[in-house]
Amino acid sequence: PVNLKRFQNEVTIAASLSHPNIVKVYDHSTLGGRPYIVNEYINGQTLKDALDFRSSFSMHESIAIMLQLTSALFYAHQHNIVHRDVKPHNIFLLSDGTIKLGDFGIAESDDVVNLNNVSEIVGSVHYLAPEISKGKPASWQSDIYSAGVTFYELLTGHVPFTADDAVSVAVAHIREKFPSVKKYLPNCPKEIDKI
Repeated sequence: PVNLKRFQNEVTIAASLSHPNIVKVYDHSTLGGRPYIVNEYINGQTLKDALDFRSSFSMHESIAIMLQLTSALFYAHQHNIVHRDVKPHNIFLLSDGTIKLGDFGIAESDDVVNLNNVSEIVGSVHYLAPEISKGKPASWQSDIYSAGVTFYELLTGHVPFTADDAVSVAVAHIREKFPSVKKYLPNCPKEIDKI
């Protein structure tokens, strides 16, 4: 029942958004007792798949991707929607370089029932903002943090913190200083490193 409610939550939130960098949801229903969503067709791959193949993106490509991602997030935030799971797995890359943010399954909106208990940490630990790991509610700042982790990975091919278990990764996001991109890209401009 919780997964079904999350599914309906995603449909309600995603269908309310109309932005060139957000996967458009057209319809939803059930067939044979199974729920489904009708999305726009995405002729591309996830950024995660692209990273697995290429290992990283050039500075120019990474910036172009991030300009589109931040535009999509700004639009969602203006509509009081926090995505809560920004990561390369949920960002689609089209052949012309356009990106589309998808998977609003754990997103929150002022207009939909909150299914995410504050004590329940939902999201991907490598991209999770420190305040969420501490059990605090997600906010637009949390999405920005996750976008920053995504930018770091696009540039370097690495997530900022790795460990053998999820708890250690979450603790590193809370306690450790965010590592510099210069560790992997010594010639990275300081303005990009600061972002």
